[in-house]
Amino acid sequence: MQVSTCLERSGSIKQDILNAKGKLRNIHFLIFACSYDQIEEYTAEIKKEFSDVKFIGTTGIGFLDKESYQKGIGFIGFGEGIKVETGLIRNLSTCPLSSIMELDRAVRNVNPSRDNTICLEYCTGHEERLVSTMNVVLEKQQIPLVGGTTGNTPENKNKVVVCDGEVVEDAAVFAVIKNVNGKIAVIKENIFSPRKTQYTATKVDEKNRKVIELNNRKASEVCAEALGIRENQIADHALTNPLCRTVGKENYICAIKNVNSDGSLSTYKIIQKNDIVQIMDIDENVKAHVLETIREQRNKGRKIEAIVSVNCILRYLYFEQTAFTKEYAGILADVAPHFGIVGDGEQFINQHVNQTMVCAVFTN
Repeated sequence: MQVSTCLERSGSIKQDILNAKGKLRNIHFLIFACSYDQIEEYTAEIKKEFSDVKFIGTTGIGFLDKESYQKGIGFIGFGEGIKVETGLIRNLSTCPLSSIMELDRAVRNVNPSRDNTICLEYCTGHEERLVSTMNVVLEKQQIPLVGGTTGNTPENKNKVVVCDGEVVEDAAVFAVIKNVNGKIAVIKENIFSPRKTQYTATKVDEKNRKVIELNNRKASEVCAEALGIRENQIADHALTNPLCRTVGKENYICAIKNVNSDGSLSTYKIIQKNDIVQIMDIDENVKAHVLETIREQRNKGRKIEAIVSVNCILRYLYFEQTAFTKEYAGILADVAPHFGIVGDGEQFINQHVNQTMVCAVFTN
């Protein structure tokens, strides 16, 4: 499989894309990430210079090989050995199901096989609705979904994604990718451990993503008591003590966004009534988790040829707070060419999650 990466930060958008064109040769498919204020100009130049190449793009902080970046543009390009179809799920806020035939067409054109095909997506929000919609097609073909919510969008602007030269709001861009001569695995990495005590979400507001009561008590009161802090200190523990929704043996992290005056907790992921909820603690040795994730993939006996990842913004902020970001980027880059984004949420198979790293691992 042919894979190329490059990070361009010349200060000139035109020059960045010309530089990338010189490095990304014989490419059939591109993924890029750049800042919000530059995405339209970059998209126009990519469409002009890579006119016969399919591409998808998103905004936010990026990881490219051994560093993270917030200015300029990062690329990963795939050439020989990849079959890909791109498209859009539109109208996420109203009726994403209206675009389902575009995803179905893409899947049929790729002709997927088990263990060598994934669907990668970047979206602008309404994640639970998106995941449910896409899996109408993907589950039937046993194609795993992996992706993220666009990041670093200014407060007064609407999130956007890019598909083959079109910059779109209220949408998800997807790429159904088949590794013709190899495999693709999707994995999620959790650096937290749940506490033993389980709570039932007895009162929620799903529409506004609020947990109002746990075990028939104010949610903020329950969390503060468990953490041994005051209710107005819960937000200070957002990076280290999220909630999780427990489904069987799986824990899906649910980050706390705000503590409200009525004692409810606003979250970045929907918790439904009667869900089992636990409080989590961040593990002391985060680096060990990262190394274990890599070890597990290497032990499968296949050469890792590329990694495409999504890290939650709250994970990134914790890495920044603990001076781990640069080392983290270096660890992944030493394994294989790595392209990643820092998103406002992550999607993994049939769940929307928070404070997690999800990724696609391409092997021979």
